[in-house]
Amino acid sequence: MKNLLRFFLLLASTVPAMHAGILERGKVQLICHRTSNRDMPENTLEALALAARMGCNIVEVDVRQTLDGELVLNHDGILERLTEGMGNVEQTSSDELALFDTGAAMGERFAHMRIPRFTDALRVAREQGIGLVLDIKEKGEGPAILAALRGEGMLERVIFGGESDDVRALYPAANHDPAAW
Repeated sequence: MKNLLRFFLLLASTVPAMHAGILERGKVQLICHRTSNRDMPENTLEALALAARMGCNIVEVDVRQTLDGELVLNHDGILERLTEGMGNVEQTSSDELALFDTGAAMGERFAHMRIPRFTDALRVAREQGIGLVLDIKEKGEGPAILAALRGEGMLERVIFGGESDDVRALYPAANHDPAAW
């Protein structure tokens, strides 16, 4: 975690001035990993908003696609780690995921938090004025991710990472600066 944060802080200070994305040369930016996952359940809307309130300029989130094609935030896809559900996110419908509590595992005060839809996370990020680093977990999710970003007006406020080759094929301006990921 510390090494990742150091990498992102170093990266933010070395990006060329002409880069129009969310990293700015000469500006120190605080980047949170998996939202504010030490203080709240990871990859939740509440943790994303908290990261912004704590001063994070850019927040890394993990994006996965459900069985019925809905994009959601989830790191490793294993439901048992953070919910009372069983199985994998990719093999579960979004309606079923909406029933699972993803906060109670971290403590009773976080009970009733849910695995958020990607579009809801984009709205929170836009409202909070922060950028996102998208860790795309599976190949082939690029078209749906780009559609959601365009729909929420967030296309220029993200850095694409993980399995993002199909994003770059569809959107050549993605990560214009090769150092961005």
